[in-house]
Amino acid sequence: MDITESTMSSTRIRNSSSSGIILEEYVWHPVEERVLIKDVFYSGLRNYTVYYVNENFIRIENSSGNFTEKYVYQEGMLVSQNLNGTKQAIHNDHLGMYHLFTFFLV
Repeated sequence: MDITESTMSSTRIRNSSSSGIILEEYVWHPVEERVLIKDVFYSGLRNYTVYYVNENFIRIENSSGNFTEKYVYQEGMLVSQNLNGTKQAIHNDHLGMYHLFTFFLV
């Protein structure tokens, strides 16, 4: 069973008890009610960190380097994404489901 420990601006998910190994830690935006930073741990060591700059931009840092994800929305629907330099157009059906992705080669 995982134990959740919360403070005013961050939340830690621990394994087994309040003194168990930290599995994940979240830092919350003070006004916007969303996650700003997510740290994921493996065997007690930070494995990677995700920075949620805004709904359109995410940065991931791990031992391999830094990666970025950019998202473009039109009228609330995802229409394009750029995952670490790979651009994709996203085609939605009439229900808003994503069934077709077009990859752009540079």
